[in-house]
Amino acid sequence: MTKAFTNLLVLKAIEEGRFALTTPIAELVPEFKGGKHGTITVFHLLSHQAGFPIIFEVKPGMYIDRFDEMIAAVCEVVQTVDPPAVKCAYSPLVHHVLMAEAVRRTDPKKRGYRAIVQEELLNPLEMKDTSVGVRADLKPRKVVPDFRGNYPIGHRGHSNLGPNGAFEEEHAEMPWVGIASTVPDMFRFAEAMRLGGTLDGSRVISPATLKLACQVHTGDKPNDLYTERGKAHGIPPVPG
Repeated sequence: MTKAFTNLLVLKAIEEGRFALTTPIAELVPEFKGGKHGTITVFHLLSHQAGFPIIFEVKPGMYIDRFDEMIAAVCEVVQTVDPPAVKCAYSPLVHHVLMAEAVRRTDPKKRGYRAIVQEELLNPLEMKDTSVGVRADLKPRKVVPDFRGNYPIGHRGHSNLGPNGAFEEEHAEMPWVGIASTVPDMFRFAEAMRLGGTLDGSRVISPATLKLACQVHTGDKPNDLYTERGKAHGIPPVPG
């Protein structure tokens, strides 16, 4: 669900004129220039058509809870395997690290990801039991995920709380996987989207942008990740 928050912040930044769907990500994050990266746009990132490999770890075993380290690793390591718009390959880590960095670098208030989420989304929508990282007062209520049978990767944090300890870090900033929330708060988020971007008098996105975001932009391209995972269960490919 964290990716939905990051996506919404990207759309808000576009509405504010800070960049466009057609803006190359390398213009916003210059460290990512080189190779085929210059042709990747914000639109390609939002629709998972940037041509990145499907990876869930940038560097094996690295800590993932500090955003500055993650964006540095993505810029250093990640290379495209296809030209943009050729495939729809769900690669949530790389796409959302880059998009969150674009939001952060163009923020006129020079805030970090946590503060942007809090002030632009959580406060207006009154999502009082939601936080980037596990806020200290929410820790006693936190249900620790059981990763039994999960894809064989770890989510390590600097406090060394175990192979998936990043999800227990109070100060974690992971724009693709790091928000803790409750069912009632997520209902508030969903209700704001159902009502066209407004809830209880607070608007977080315009109806026009939301309508554009809810359209299919990948045609009949299958989602490469789910296509590959579904083969073992005899599930035929479906459009991404």
